[in-house]
Amino acid sequence: FDNLAVKESYFHSKAKQAVQYSKEAEFTGNNFMAVYNERRQKEKDSLRYKQKHLKSQSEFEREQKFYEQKKKHLKEVFLELDRDGSGAIESGEIMNYLIGQNGMSQEDAAQLTDEIINNLDQNNDGLLSIEEFADQ
Repeated sequence: FDNLAVKESYFHSKAKQAVQYSKEAEFTGNNFMAVYNERRQKEKDSLRYKQKHLKSQSEFEREQKFYEQKKKHLKEVFLELDRDGSGAIESGEIMNYLIGQNGMSQEDAAQLTDEIINNLDQNNDGLLSIEEFADQ
């Protein structure tokens, strides 16, 4: 960087800002310092708000990574449950999983399967698509 160019740019922006404050002071009937102090306070308040409420880029990237991992895991679980590879989970596939992997009784598995289908099946076709599965 050329330090002189940076300094000139900085001073130019400050001069432009002073002219703007002067015009605003003239328009509102206030003096220059009152307008300057008011604007500086607004800038400080804005900066405090951003620091308090807006997430940093690294926080945003961590959240994105977390949700991508969660999405990948849900897809893996979906594919594990979709034994016939139809692209939808049927009630029988859920029951087989609950009985085989969790050792549930036939009756308990049937009841839980009905609850799962009723709660997740948004289009009421009796099947769970990847979208319906992942939305929950």
